[in-house]
Amino acid sequence: MMDRGIVEILFGQKIDYDLLNDTLFEFPVGTTTRCAITHPSIHFFNQLPLLVGIQTLMSALLAFPLYKLNVQITKKKNGVLSAVFTFLIALPAACYEPIYIIRLFDIHHIGLRMVLMTFPLIGGLRVLESYFGFVPAIPAKNWNNYFAYMSCPFIVKFDEHKQEPKRVSLQYFQQQLQIAGTYFIYTGLLMSLLWHYDWELFEVESDVNSFDHSLRELISWKHLMNNYFMALILSLGLKQSTVGVSLLYSLVFGY
Repeated sequence: MMDRGIVEILFGQKIDYDLLNDTLFEFPVGTTTRCAITHPSIHFFNQLPLLVGIQTLMSALLAFPLYKLNVQITKKKNGVLSAVFTFLIALPAACYEPIYIIRLFDIHHIGLRMVLMTFPLIGGLRVLESYFGFVPAIPAKNWNNYFAYMSCPFIVKFDEHKQEPKRVSLQYFQQQLQIAGTYFIYTGLLMSLLWHYDWELFEVESDVNSFDHSLRELISWKHLMNNYFMALILSLGLKQSTVGVSLLYSLVFGY
């Protein structure tokens, strides 16, 4: 078991976001309204790379046996060993690893929990595709390509001419930073607006979290717009987070 002192140092600070107490500065808008800019959570950005590193390490540990048992073309293939490792070791490890990590580090923040879901979602599917023979041709070409393909918690782009992982360029970094920054602004503005109205921009008869909406209310434009804004903030948040984490990965591995 990991020493609890190390756990407390790395993940002891729980990120319970308090919008009113985390204000960086405020400014007036009109005569009755004040807006606030909140500072980013240092603890969140400390813990995020550690969790991404754990996901990468777990994927890398599975890459070698999966390649040898399922992907590499050999004259003799041990079907029993391949099935046992795939369905009794690799797939359960991919599905249960996030649960174990969340309990071990006592992670409360929903964003950090979502980062851990990349391993069961992407890693689990890659485990299955290796067993059933659906690994793309370039990643399956050799061990180096498959290691990069399997260990990355996101989609790795391959150079079709060189048949190897495509290295990122400075221009790519600039484009991705611009995308992440743009979505950060959009998400922040939309979250500020919806939070001010208790996440219900247009008032309807039933409570926002209620299941007792009438059919007329379900198809009303106010209810549909409330749902649209919640779906939009989820989409923007996912886009912003995936671009940001993929940039972190690219900075470390170069592809």
